[in-house]
Parts: sequence; structure tokens; C-alpha cells
Amino acid sequence: MTQQPNPAVDLVSATRAWLTTRYGTELPAALDGLTSAIVVYLRRSRYPALSILPRIAEHYIQDGPRVHALLADSDPAEWQRIMQQVVAFASAHPYYPDIEDAISAPDLDAYEDIRRNLSSYNFECPLDGWINTVVVRRLLRFWRDRQSLRAGGSGFLSKIDREAQRSGELPTAIRPNQHMSLDVLLDEALVAPQIEMRGPAVQDAVEGIVLEDLVGTLIESLAVQTRDPSLPGIWEAIVVHEHKLREVAAMYNLSISQVHYRLRQISQYLRKHPDITGWFDPLPDLRLSRG
Repeated sequence: MTQQPNPAVDLVSATRAWLTTRYGTELPAALDGLTSAIVVYLRRSRYPALSILPRIAEHYIQDGPRVHALLADSDPAEWQRIMQQVVAFASAHPYYPDIEDAISAPDLDAYEDIRRNLSSYNFECPLDGWINTVVVRRLLRFWRDRQSLRAGGSGFLSKIDREAQRSGELPTAIRPNQHMSLDVLLDEALVAPQIEMRGPAVQDAVEGIVLEDLVGTLIESLAVQTRDPSLPGIWEAIVVHEHKLREVAAMYNLSISQVHYRLRQISQYLRKHPDITGWFDPLPDLRLSRG
């Protein structure tokens, strides 16, 4: 009986043979790691582009030692340099928020993303390009979450769900929204060293004020429809004044779950209202095509 070939073994062997033929004896120390990186790309890609293989090899030769040192955490100074690089790139980017206006620290969040997800970096772009892309994604997420919080979007729902869960009063039928993992987003296509975006302009600030006024008007309307005059005050306490659910519950003599229910009611009303759905248009897709 003829033994069937093992596709996994054959792919690894074929990749090693291709590397040996192309680079000869130049890659003995890097051969195993580079083989693994290329095999991951080939297995993940429905239509792999052979032109990318030399690019992966080039990036591995350039950045492989640094990546392995970071993953091994053998030199704390390496991670310190990454932190400095992230802060420098983020603070110079037009989407970086003013400190006094920030609802989070996107540069520090990006640094944590890099630490958590470095093992998913597959050398399809230079390491610096991958790092910059992680930072840009965090900056974009900051502005998306900021707008979403103002208008009761998914970021707002996730925020109040988490807070209610911590209190132990979240109904079991409700679960926080699930977001696509950063690994999936980054692994789909990182082939550019950086992404340029326009910075928040005066128009963005004006739109924010218009949005807040519109939201206030709609919530007043909902309060009349539901005969619940507490809705505008609860919304303002949470969104504008950033009180905790337990604090608002005490203000209105309600349970945390009752406050949570009202906030979800408002958010769902806003999401479906035709006057405001345009504010929830997605940001541009930054997943770049390979090739």
C-alpha cells in the first residue's frame, strides 16, 4: 500500500528546501524560525502570493533576533525601547488626543496590545510597520469609542455591562458585546509600514456638540413616550458627569440593574432612531490587501 504524504510535513520540507535553494548557507541559524513564519503564512492564505515569501525572509533576517529577544523577555531595555517608539509615534500622529480630553491612554493601550500580540506578528511587514499599525488602530479605536460613548453605541453598552457585571446585578440574559480580536485584525493584512490619517479637526468638535444636542432631544422624547422622567437625568449623570452605576442608583433610589436597564433602553432607542443612525457609520477599513 502506498503511504499517503503528510501535507503538514511536506509543506515544512518544501519551505526549507526553497529557503536553502534561495539563500544557501546564509540562514542556518534562522532556518527553523523563518520556515515556521512562512508555513504560517502559507497555511493561513487561501491564495498565497509567492512574491511575499522573499519579503517575509527579508523581514525575518532584519527583525527576527529582536522579536525573539522581546518574546523571551531577556532584555528589559528592549521593551523600554518599544515603549519609547510607541509613545513617540502616537504623540506625533494627528489622531493623538489632547491629554485633558482623553478618556483613555491609546499609546499605553497600544503598548499592551503589542506585548500581548507580538507572537502573532508574522514578518509580512517590518516590525516597526507592525508596531505603527497597532498604534494607529488604537488611536482610531479611541475616537470610535469616544463617539460611541456619546451616542450610546456598542462601546457604551460594553462599558455599562461590565460595570453592572462587577456589581453582581447584571441579568444573566445580557452579555457584553464581543469584538473581533486584535490578532484576527492584525493577521489579516499588515504589509504597510504606516497608515496616514487626517487628524480631528474643528469640524469634529462641532459635530460632537451637535450630536450631544440631538441625543438629548431624542432622550427627552423617549422619556415622554415611556412616561419615565428619570431617563434624561440618568443619561446625563452617566455620560456627561461619568458617575458610576451605583452612584446613579443611589441618586434615583433604584437598583443598579434598574439603572442598567434604562441605559440599555436609551441606547437601543438611539441606535434605531433614523435621525441618529448616520452617526454610527463604521470607520474606514484599514485591513490592507496583500500582494
